[in-house]
Amino acid sequence: MKKIKQLSLLVAIVFVGVSCDRELVTDKLEVQETETASLSMVDPSTPLGVEPLILTVQDSSAALKAAPTTEYQLVFSDEFNSGSLDLTKWTKNLPVHIGLNGQAHNHQAWMAPENVWVDSNGKLVIQVEDERHPDAPYSVFHNDNEYVLDYQAGAVHTKGKFDLTYGYIEGRFKSSHNLGTWPAFWTLNDDEGWPPEIDILEIPISTVDDRQVQHYYYHYGPDWTQHSSFGDYRDHKQNLDEGYHVYGVEWTSESMTWYFDGQKLQSWVRRPECAEGLDMYLIINLACGGWPGTPPSGQTWPDTYSCDYVRVFQKTTPPSVDQIMHVDIIGFKNIVRGKGYITYGRVTVVNQDGVVVPNATVDITWSGDVSGSDSVVTDADGVAVFQSPKKTGGGIFTLTVDNVTKSGVIYDATQNEETTDSVVHPS
Repeated sequence: MKKIKQLSLLVAIVFVGVSCDRELVTDKLEVQETETASLSMVDPSTPLGVEPLILTVQDSSAALKAAPTTEYQLVFSDEFNSGSLDLTKWTKNLPVHIGLNGQAHNHQAWMAPENVWVDSNGKLVIQVEDERHPDAPYSVFHNDNEYVLDYQAGAVHTKGKFDLTYGYIEGRFKSSHNLGTWPAFWTLNDDEGWPPEIDILEIPISTVDDRQVQHYYYHYGPDWTQHSSFGDYRDHKQNLDEGYHVYGVEWTSESMTWYFDGQKLQSWVRRPECAEGLDMYLIINLACGGWPGTPPSGQTWPDTYSCDYVRVFQKTTPPSVDQIMHVDIIGFKNIVRGKGYITYGRVTVVNQDGVVVPNATVDITWSGDVSGSDSVVTDADGVAVFQSPKKTGGGIFTLTVDNVTKSGVIYDATQNEETTDSVVHPS
């Protein structure tokens, strides 16, 4: 986080004698930016030594895995025990660049700050009402779709106050209940572009069975018109609105792994597009309509989505910075194609321990009796295969490795077993 916003409380009006779980303090806040402020993002009420909720064995009797202290450290937490929302960490509504100053998005609920509070039981509560908010316009458009704002709900986010690049994010949540509601816990890049986006949990409740189903995805790509995704959904065979559950994601430059109550759901590895995420902030929101459809009549309102805690862990040392890679072998396979001759060059990349390095980009140049250049990413075996230009009558095919790159890994060409090699074809 480049700057931390220091919040100074100027006015607090305390209403006495009112029994209500909502916040009873109205704060007028002056925000001052400072380069030297060092406000801790760790809640002092977070239990000491807390670790990511990850189980060592995938069954309900497994003991909790204590992440090594040399690997992970807690960098952000909120247990929501202070009686009011911590405005040094959170801002109400969606970020202002999202739909009508952060108060609308891709659904039918107007985001209103009065629908978010911290209750006396230490829970963040977001409420949805089946009433149009007096400040809401008739509708909002998102990607050419019109959403009539017949409902109101709320959101909080950490943009401008906390963000991260890689780590383990988890929160303990109790879903909303009503059909047509859509609770979520997700991240966006601080630069306000889209994609990327990490969806840690989404529960779009279209049917009664959807109360059991968690969706989790990663969206990536150059822009919203050309985006791609990976992820899945899981039926947990229990209603997620009937109790609290821990939802987590472990994110590295090349992988995403999602967890539910400490159990691993799925992993996607060797996915360099995970590195498109950068300085991502957290969002917790409750939507209504949109993906799950308009709520049917006859339901009891208001409905709520609540959070017991949010915790973020990061590795104490950057991943893979101690890795050094080099070229181990350059090999050739010759073929005849018509009246021309082609060779395939194979470049194997390994680290300092001799372990193959996948997903490294190898840049090469062809010379000798052919010319050209190419870039190929190594496969799971650390091998990049290059096809030479075609040469009538054959000749000398020389392959030279110009560079090898991979995020977090250093290329040391002085350690190369080979940097250039040639083959005469036909021999």
